Amino acid sequence: RREMLRGEFAEMLACIRCGACLNHCPVYQLTGGHAYGNVYSGPMGIVLGRAVFGLRGADLLADGVEQACTMCNRCAEVCPSHIDLPGLIRRWRARAVAAGNGGRLAGLAQKMHAVLAARPWRYRRAAALGARTLRLLRRWPGLARRLPGLRQWMQGRALPEATGETFLQSIAGKMFEAEGGCAPLPSFPALLPREEGSEKEREGSASGRIIPARALVSGEEAVAQFAEQAAAAGARVHRLASPADVSAAVHNVLDAMKLKPRAHVAEPLAGGTAWEGIDLKPFAPDVPAVVLPCLAAAAETGTLVLTSGALWPLRACLLPEVLFVVLRSDDICGGYEQAIAHALSVDGLEDLPAAPDMPCSIMLITGPSRTADVEQTLVIGAHGPKALHVLLLEAG
Repeated sequence: RREMLRGEFAEMLACIRCGACLNHCPVYQLTGGHAYGNVYSGPMGIVLGRAVFGLRGADLLADGVEQACTMCNRCAEVCPSHIDLPGLIRRWRARAVAAGNGGRLAGLAQKMHAVLAARPWRYRRAAALGARTLRLLRRWPGLARRLPGLRQWMQGRALPEATGETFLQSIAGKMFEAEGGCAPLPSFPALLPREEGSEKEREGSASGRIIPARALVSGEEAVAQFAEQAAAAGARVHRLASPADVSAAVHNVLDAMKLKPRAHVAEPLAGGTAWEGIDLKPFAPDVPAVVLPCLAAAAETGTLVLTSGALWPLRACLLPEVLFVVLRSDDICGGYEQAIAHALSVDGLEDLPAAPDMPCSIMLITGPSRTADVEQTLVIGAHGPKALHVLLLEAG
């Protein structure tokens, strides 16, 4: 930070970490925070992360993440500290090119873009071809993983949805909808609209905030409180009569979301339930859904307690579009401490020092992935699943 204060990136130290630049960045919304390779993500992460960690020493997209910036200027427009983020990113981009980041392929891509950008009609044709190609590769992810330009991307992210229509085609005609002039271009919207109504009305709405914690409960009362709190956090709770209903519940959700009936099902669940209509897949970032067992849950906050280990990696909780969690009602406890203790007991890890198969991590999940800036503009799915479904099985 002292070096930054003396150098050309001193302006970045005015950042207040509000998150506004992240939530208005189209690249961040598409790739998520994990692509930046360090704890600083989004436009501010490109500048601050490079200043702290250098041009090299990160993984995934981080070695060329400044090249992904579209220079749309949205981050500068919404920054409350008036930091010139596009200008600072451009300086890191110049340094990265001078240092040889990206290699010959990146240089060739830049030259091709310059040729196309100078000839609009060629640019539009190339963009239309690219949109159709992306839609084709989305159908055959195995082919996409063999391509040099996509192999590294697909280690941590699935290909985005593609309609076969380019950005220019999608807004064609919209610029001249206003009679007698040009209508403004649409801005990048937040994925969740800001709630309407007074503060008192919003306080009474379960969709806008987690219900305040109450005294710890148990039994059926804990089950009811968990369902209430989980729904308030944005999860969907499905109460099922038996394990035989799990497959149908997963199929119905994927069908409603217009996703292919493909899912990675954790080994303890795959053999114990019939999965008619669901194409079981090994875990990969392009598999739209993952079904995992849950060891315990905290009723007071609607929080799930999961572990990762040899059977499924941590990424299984972070990368799918939809995360399904199978939870038994008798595994719901009152609070965090009780839920974690119960999870360790169920997994046979109550004696941590002597445990030979201790999990890689213990994860606490409350609702789908979300991030918000200082203005409380929510973005769902930037760091993980866009939807969380709890398949709650009755005990016995």
